[in-house]
Amino acid sequence: MTRPTALRGNYRATGCAACHMPYAEDGKSRGGDQAMPKDKVGRPLRHQLTKRIAVTQCATCHHGGSRAAMSYRGLMEAPPEGRQTFTYEQDLLHGHAYTRQPADVHFERGLACIDCHTEREMHGDGQVYAKRHYEVEIRCESCHGTPERLATGRTAQGRRLRNVFVASAPNPSGTVTLVGKLTGRVHSVPQLATLATQPPDHEPTHLARTECFTCHTAWAPTCYGCHIKADYTAYRRPVTVAFDHLSGEHAKQGWFRLTAGVRFADPEPVLGVNWRGKVVPFVPRAQPLFTYVNPQGQTEYAFKKLGFAHNPIVPHTVVRASRTCESCHGNPRALGLGLYTSREHPKLEEFQQPRDFRWDRIVDEDGVPQQGTTVEGARPLTREEMHRLRSAPYKVPR
Repeated sequence: MTRPTALRGNYRATGCAACHMPYAEDGKSRGGDQAMPKDKVGRPLRHQLTKRIAVTQCATCHHGGSRAAMSYRGLMEAPPEGRQTFTYEQDLLHGHAYTRQPADVHFERGLACIDCHTEREMHGDGQVYAKRHYEVEIRCESCHGTPERLATGRTAQGRRLRNVFVASAPNPSGTVTLVGKLTGRVHSVPQLATLATQPPDHEPTHLARTECFTCHTAWAPTCYGCHIKADYTAYRRPVTVAFDHLSGEHAKQGWFRLTAGVRFADPEPVLGVNWRGKVVPFVPRAQPLFTYVNPQGQTEYAFKKLGFAHNPIVPHTVVRASRTCESCHGNPRALGLGLYTSREHPKLEEFQQPRDFRWDRIVDEDGVPQQGTTVEGARPLTREEMHRLRSAPYKVPR
């Protein structure tokens, strides 16, 4: 019987203190408060509130889902092996093993999440949004400008960024600076408008249809497949299968994750269109395969695909170099037509699907979606858009 324990990196408070009272990853205090013994876990770093919030504090929540706080630091979830499957029996960060990948260039320069994301994004603007993505007001252009003009230091909602400073006009040197909210360091922000030569992908028509990070993403966190078993057998002598945090006791029936998905850092992710009408990377939102055992102990179905979906993502793995033109314009997989089967990834055979089933196929050649999306307004590429991408003249190296 496994007792529930807090995982390393998941220690945090609630309410305002969830962000503004940081915790160490091991949950132990580093302050001098006698009321917080340093050998006890579940204590904040110091018994005080702060506006200087580190990436590790954001990661107490944002290590899952799109995994932004992990990808930003160059950490990708590794497939569980051996005893790593039993997360409570070992000291794994957020309950996972991780592999090292290229970190976001902003992280390497010393920027924290709070240097880009605003207080309104965190606290809300009085509106109720179906997805947190709709509330994000920061854009790459807010700090880096466009090939035609310098940055304005304002968000997509027109609000001035308090830590970004643009020199007064005419500003021939293109001076834009950012002051780190966590470190206080002053950073010079590169401007697209001051580049001696604009690369081909900075053409106005290209930028109008594509987000900046679509080309400048080093990799995206990807996970295909996940076998889940719902066992509601009425055992004569029930066994404890999972801890129910709502009831405060172990459940006698429940859900098991029998086989974790195939995880890897995808250097050339699938493309789709986000709710802003721009081309962006897409990753699997969920690809669960369900096995259901009824109370009589009979398996009603096994490895049934339910809720397969791909969603748009901001990978938070920005690098100066961009992906090649061919990786989008000459790559059927980038169009969403799919490539990966159990032949490319033998572990996918454990999910008992046809060998030619393409796990990353989100649309067919006629533009008909093959998987869902949980983000309203997002979608795969249409047939016309795929044709336009394939026939773009700049896909051939010059």
